[in-house]
Amino acid sequence: MDSSIIYCRKYTPGIPPERKRGAETETMRIIAGKFKGRRITPPADNKTTRPVTDRVKEAVFSVLRGHFENVVVADLFAGTGSFGLEAVSRGADTCLFVERDKRMLNVLRGNIDHLDAGPQCLVFPGDVFAAAWQARLPEQAHIIFLDPPYALMRDEQSRRRVFNLMSFISRSLAEDGFMVLRTPAKHLPRDMTIANLDGPETRVYGSTAVHFYVRTKDEP
Repeated sequence: MDSSIIYCRKYTPGIPPERKRGAETETMRIIAGKFKGRRITPPADNKTTRPVTDRVKEAVFSVLRGHFENVVVADLFAGTGSFGLEAVSRGADTCLFVERDKRMLNVLRGNIDHLDAGPQCLVFPGDVFAAAWQARLPEQAHIIFLDPPYALMRDEQSRRRVFNLMSFISRSLAEDGFMVLRTPAKHLPRDMTIANLDGPETRVYGSTAVHFYVRTKDEP
């Protein structure tokens, strides 16, 4: 996929959903790659955590098709690790998972063990907003997933913290890489632009919106 396609579109509230709201399910599995069809454990309280559904994940990875072979990936606010484990299944060399919740860390580590994916997975048990985890990236990441709690994105102040974080860590994004942010589809600002990143291109799937960004090109 030509990254120029990604940053030529801006976020427009009210984009018609590509999936009907009722089509979302609670099933969690690996969709493609070496772990295809393997199930992963969802969070116990999915009303609070709102795990990504298979339908949304499949749509996201269709957009990013061809960008996972032999690359480094980061999965921030990792939860169950659904995004990162899918990337590893599709050929990513390494994925760094960052998660602070102890219960979710247990689920995440259990899913990694279940898939026998430990050699390719680095788990950092800490706050995404702390700088310590960034030193764990073995090299620049080709894809960085961010899946913050919906409550975080609905609050203006905490949402700005997420945007500032994305701007700051853009320096860890490969020049041809992508940053992918999942949010609720409603109650978002019209302006979703972020410093040092171009985009977003936004896709809406029922109650979920996914925003794709690329690193701003350096001036020649």
